[in-house]
Amino acid sequence: MEILQISLSFLILLIFTIVYTLSEKYKSSTILLLFSFLQGFLLSFIYANFFNMHLLSSIIYLPLFSGIYYLLFKQLPHIIIVLKIKKQEYYDESLSNWIESIEVLKNKEISMKKYSGKHSLNSFITKIPLSKKIWINIGKKLIDKFSEKEKIVVIAHEIGHQLKHHFLLGIVTFSVLVILITFLFAYVRNYTLLNFLFTFEIRLTLFFIFAFMFYLLVIIIGNGISFINEYNADKQAVILTGDYTSFKSMMFKFKKEKPTKNYGSIIDLVIYDHPSVDNRIKKVKRYQK
Repeated sequence: MEILQISLSFLILLIFTIVYTLSEKYKSSTILLLFSFLQGFLLSFIYANFFNMHLLSSIIYLPLFSGIYYLLFKQLPHIIIVLKIKKQEYYDESLSNWIESIEVLKNKEISMKKYSGKHSLNSFITKIPLSKKIWINIGKKLIDKFSEKEKIVVIAHEIGHQLKHHFLLGIVTFSVLVILITFLFAYVRNYTLLNFLFTFEIRLTLFFIFAFMFYLLVIIIGNGISFINEYNADKQAVILTGDYTSFKSMMFKFKKEKPTKNYGSIIDLVIYDHPSVDNRIKKVKRYQK
């Protein structure tokens, strides 16, 4: 009966997570972070019952389960968009001419796609595996609000991600990080007060606290890597276009449409997966011509 209740709780929270990540309220990772942690805890409980393990033995996998869940749902909006826009071609003469002028893209098959909806003040690139095909996905809100030069800078930023393989490296790095943290958590479990003769409730509470700390460590390091990737893509955008002025105006438009607050370096690394607009403008200023 208990496992049925836990499984039902998991399914209900799964539905809430899907609805949240596809809604307009999804503006930062804070809620998703908590959802992922709770789902990791519930999955640990289900895992323990399925393999007939003691809960305190299975809970060391909590950072692993939570990290995978977090990674999947961070990508969910992009996955939905890609599935919807296969045939929605978009043509912009200025963008097309600029893309054709980029030497490193000469051997690629590039097509532009337009998408609409709540998450359309954005742009991202989809690389078709084992092929030369690249989709540049451009949101309708971005098309409507940005000038031609600003759109070119946005696309240059996304091309910077593609040239540096940031998406693939991000997934691999995050996965390795989650696994390492899981093993570290298991090591700490064996050499801390958790093995003393506390009651089950106290040990479970300590595990819960330790697990959350290690999961936060995963998120902080993962978002830190994402910050570095964004700075590098910004650098590529300014180098490719030579247009620091349009980069700056583009960033201020993003800030106006999606305002964020600065809570300090550590808290920002927990809440956001992109650095603040002001920091990005400062970082890339040195690359202006």
